[in-house]
Amino acid sequence: MQTFKTSRLLSSPFETRFYFPDQIIVTESAIKILRKKWLGLMKNEDRILIDRIASVRLQENFFGFGAKLSIETQGGAKEDLIIPKLRKKVAKSLRDTLEGGIE
Repeated sequence: MQTFKTSRLLSSPFETRFYFPDQIIVTESAIKILRKKWLGLMKNEDRILIDRIASVRLQENFFGFGAKLSIETQGGAKEDLIIPKLRKKVAKSLRDTLEGGIE
């Protein structure tokens, strides 16, 4: 099991993500994304089986500080799962981990 977190430096101090960054937990069978809201009082959890991931896209920012990861699933999902405000090194590591599980 690997755990990744979004960057606090790329969030403003007025956002909940600054105090409670999003967590991405990758296991052998699934990926779980935990997002906290309202200063940590509420949380939103997305869970996708690794077998259901169709593609993983990485979009790097112009200045090179941050990146955004998009996860597209096979059938059923209306939208891609987007994880913004990741550090570039963390985003590349997460992408490589997920692509290893897809193959």
